[in-house]
Parts: sequence; structure tokens; C-alpha cells
Amino acid sequence: MTFLTVVCWIMGLSAAGVVVLWIVGCVLSVFNDEKRNADLASEYDH
Repeated sequence: MTFLTVVCWIMGLSAAGVVVLWIVGCVLSVFNDEKRNADLASEYDH
């Protein structure tokens, strides 16, 4: 493997890691919003 190949691999893996973290963050934020809305709904029920 040449130096450029290693650099490309590292950059590619870093980009993939950022995308994965971004997707996970979006999923968690949506999940938290739904949970918060459910909590608010249950509070309104009382």
C-alpha cells in the first residue's frame, strides 16, 4: 500500500464514521423527541 492509499483509507473511514455518528445522532434526537412528546401527553392525561 502506498502512502496515498493509506491517506485515502483514513479519510474514507473518517468520513464514514462522521456519517454514522450523524445518523445515530438523528435517530436518537427523533427518539428523544417522541419520548418527550409521550411524557407531555401522559402529563396532559392527568
